[in-house]
Amino acid sequence: MSDLVPIIITAIVSPLTLEVIRYLFSKSSEQTRTVNAKIEGLEKRVDELKDKNFRQAIEIEVFKAQLAERDHQMTERDKLIAELKQEIDELRKDRTAS
Repeated sequence: MSDLVPIIITAIVSPLTLEVIRYLFSKSSEQTRTVNAKIEGLEKRVDELKDKNFRQAIEIEVFKAQLAERDHQMTERDKLIAELKQEIDELRKDRTAS
């Protein structure tokens, strides 16, 4: 009979232990899947933000180029206005001298 007690205890405890271990692994797997899903979502969001930042960087460079072109055009216009004013002043001088 004394040899039978450990066998009976083992027979009862083993299935319970297996169920507990299965439950813990199942819970761990569920948490792992949840964490992995969150990580994948964050990775996707990071990729979207990188793409958006890249597009914005391109837009900024385009705006800088347009601004530089307009600045150049304004400088040329200012030079032309200065030349025309000088010609007008010279014509006025010529007219008053005659």
